[in-house]
Amino acid sequence: MKRFLPALLSALLLAGGSSAPAADEDDGFKPVFGEDSASKEETQSDKSPEQNSEPPLHSCTWEGKDGVREDIRVFGSSEDAPFTKVELIQYIPSDMDFQNTDEKDIQDYLAKSKAAVADETGFDPSLITMGWADNDLTITFTCQTLEQLQKIHDFYYDDTVSFIYKTAYDMEGTTACDGQPEERPKADIKDFDKDMNTIQEWNPANAANIESFWDGTMDPDSSTNFTNSMDEIGNLIWKWKYNTDLLDDQQKQTFEEVKKASSYALMGS
Repeated sequence: MKRFLPALLSALLLAGGSSAPAADEDDGFKPVFGEDSASKEETQSDKSPEQNSEPPLHSCTWEGKDGVREDIRVFGSSEDAPFTKVELIQYIPSDMDFQNTDEKDIQDYLAKSKAAVADETGFDPSLITMGWADNDLTITFTCQTLEQLQKIHDFYYDDTVSFIYKTAYDMEGTTACDGQPEERPKADIKDFDKDMNTIQEWNPANAANIESFWDGTMDPDSSTNFTNSMDEIGNLIWKWKYNTDLLDDQQKQTFEEVKKASSYALMGS
């Protein structure tokens, strides 16, 4: 997952001179996409009026450590169709006093910030919207293609609405999707060894299925059965990802090794 480093923010904020103080130093990269974030985003920004004219099929809020947040809005004609647009709204704590700073100084600050973000990400600046909400600097990336989305988050590798939504929902740190708090899976430590064995046995047993699935030679019925089986393995990994507090150091190491091996296997590598 690509997140902005405090060094980048400090550099771009300091570049604004005395009218643009430096950002907080505590890994402050905020992305937000909640019910109130859209209305807050409209307080001050350079976004176009039509940006939020259509409702997204899905929206999720991701919260990381140290106040980092991101909103993920997925637009499209249907669940299994390619997305028409994905908006990523990221909120970054700032020392800039937006409420009491001259408008020209704020616009200069936003312009310098936008240039720095575009340079760092390689993202088309015409699809970047800068603004502020409360005392947070907001960055909105409007992604119209999978390639654009991957410039911000390289773990997306499919462009369907359902894939983007499921990936966002499964990210560690996602707190809510479509207005509903995410329910973390429960785990019983006595199931750990059995679950790890299930994952380890599944990988080599499905090597041929993985290959035919990715090269498109698997028939529809087999593909459905395989994806259901793959989801079951993914759910086991997901379960322990959110219950690592139950694991001792050796079990944590085992889980990380199994998770990595499974990821390689599923990608056919």
